[in-house]
Amino acid sequence: MMSGVDRISALPEEIKLSILSRLPITDAVRTSALSQSWRHLWTLLSGFHADLDSERGPIRLPENVDRILSSLRGPIRHFSLRYILAHYEPSRLQHFLDLIFQRDALWNLSVYCFGTLRRTQLPFFLSLKELHLNFVEISLPSGFRGFEQLTSLKLHLVSILQQDIQSLIDGSKKLTSVELLFASFMAPQDSDSEPPRSVTFDCPLLKYLSFHFGGLHVEPKIVSVPCLESADVAAGNGSISFAEDLVWFGEITLKFLADVAHISNLTLNFDVLLCLSRLDVPHTLRVRFQQLRCLKLVVICLTLAKGCSKRFVACLEVCLSLKGWNCRKPTPLWRRETNTLVCREREREREREITISRERDGF
Repeated sequence: MMSGVDRISALPEEIKLSILSRLPITDAVRTSALSQSWRHLWTLLSGFHADLDSERGPIRLPENVDRILSSLRGPIRHFSLRYILAHYEPSRLQHFLDLIFQRDALWNLSVYCFGTLRRTQLPFFLSLKELHLNFVEISLPSGFRGFEQLTSLKLHLVSILQQDIQSLIDGSKKLTSVELLFASFMAPQDSDSEPPRSVTFDCPLLKYLSFHFGGLHVEPKIVSVPCLESADVAAGNGSISFAEDLVWFGEITLKFLADVAHISNLTLNFDVLLCLSRLDVPHTLRVRFQQLRCLKLVVICLTLAKGCSKRFVACLEVCLSLKGWNCRKPTPLWRRETNTLVCREREREREREITISRERDGF
C-alpha cells in the first residue's frame, strides 16, 4: 500500500488499461468495484473480448453487450465474441456488428458462433486488418470491393457465396495469411444451378495459405502468389469417400502443388497422400520443389500402426520427386490421436531425413 492506495491502483493509467485489455470484457467491467481509480476505466478500452459460454455460464447477452458497447468511449479496434446460439437470438450478431460499424475504427474481428445462424451481412470496415470467422453464414454488402488493410483471413466452417469470397480475396491486396477450413459455398437465391467451386488466388503479398477440403469439391486456382512461403493442404470428413473423388482431388492437388513449387514449408495430411498415390504420376505432371525445407505429414496413429510408413515414403518419392530423402525407422507410438511425419533439411550436416516427430510435454 502507498498512502492508502494499493500498488496496482497507483500505476499509470496506460498500464492499468493494458492490464484490463488482457481480461474478458465482463471481468474488466467488474473492476469498477475495486476503487475510485478503477471506476469506469474500462470504458476507455479499445477492444471487446467475451466468451459468453464459459464455465460460469452465459451472461444476459442482449442487455449486457449492448450496454458495454455503448459505454466504450473510444474507437473499438478489436471485437472478439464466442457464444452458443442455443442460448441467444440468432439475429444478435448482426446487431452487434452494426453497433461497431457506427464507430468505423475496427482492426480485428473474431467471431465463433456454434449453432444455427441467420445470415449475417458483414459491414464494410475500412480499417479491418484481421477477419476470423467460425460457424457463421456471412454475406457482403452490395458493391463490396474488398478490405484494403486486411492482412489475415480465416474462414472456418463458414457458409458464403462464391462471388463474395472471391471479392473478399481479390479486393484485399495486403493479405499475407489465408485459411479456408471446410468453407462451403451457398447458391445464389435467384439461381437453381450449382455455385462455382473454384477460388482464385492472385495475392502479391500472401505468405501462408491453408486449404482444407471438406464435403464439397472446391478447387484452389493459383494465378500469382510470388511471396508464398508455406502451404497447408488437407482433406477428410467424407470429402474423398469415392474412387472418382480420389482421382479428382489428386489431380487438382498435384496442379496446386506445381503452382506453388517455390514454397519452403508444406503440410499434407494422409488423405492427400492417398489421393496422390492413385494417380499415374510418373506419366503426368512432376512436382519438383527447389526450396522445400520442411515437409509435415499429419497422419493418424492407426495408419502408422498398420505399417504404412513405407507407403508414405514411397508416395513422397513418386508424387513429389523428393529423391535423396532417407527414411528413419519410426519409434514406438505415443498415446496421441495424431502424429506428425516431418521431413527437413539440416543446414549444418547438409543431409535430408524423414523422422517421426512426437508432440508431448518434455519431449
